[in-house]
Amino acid sequence: MKHSPQRFDVDRLSAEIRECYQLAADCARRAKAEADPQLRHDLLDMERRWLFLARSYELTRQLGRSAPSRASQDARAGA
Repeated sequence: MKHSPQRFDVDRLSAEIRECYQLAADCARRAKAEADPQLRHDLLDMERRWLFLARSYELTRQLGRSAPSRASQDARAGA
């Protein structure tokens, strides 16, 4: 099945969101096991950044789904 360009972007974002959450979880696990306070702090900071990026991608996906398509806007403008 061929995806429309908009659908492909949503699929790509979904994969990127999952990856960000996986990387954040990995950082949290590594931080929990880390004895060095500075490295633990750095890993927790990386976790926060991955979570922020995942949430940014989620917002982008939500906006992409709710925004009217360009073709719909053109059709309404011409009507």
